[in-house]
Amino acid sequence: IPPPTPPPPPEAAPSKVVTEVRDVHLRAAVHFCNYEGRADGRSVRTLVAHVEPRRVLIVHGTPADTDHLLGHLRTALPGVPVDAPSAGEVVDCTSDTAVWSLQLSQDLLSRTCLRDVAGYRVG
Repeated sequence: IPPPTPPPPPEAAPSKVVTEVRDVHLRAAVHFCNYEGRADGRSVRTLVAHVEPRRVLIVHGTPADTDHLLGHLRTALPGVPVDAPSAGEVVDCTSDTAVWSLQLSQDLLSRTCLRDVAGYRVG
């Protein structure tokens, strides 16, 4: 008995890309907290936990304080990447989880302080 013939190779998998443009009314605020070294460890831990960040980078601290905060935040924020790069280490802070295009009113845009970050103007 001859061996069975192999099945024909599968055709390319079907694919389809659908794009959709939506207008989304966004109510948001940008907050900046500058403690200038006046915050104790408890205040920093409480503040970071209440902000509910998606990622935390710890910079500027003694090695002991950095390790303590790193351990606390990894426990307090499960599922959130918490890192403490060493001095001079280059860190990629970009995120590809969600990209949103927003149109700001001219009034809001004129009051926004924009800075250059990784080739982008952010504020």
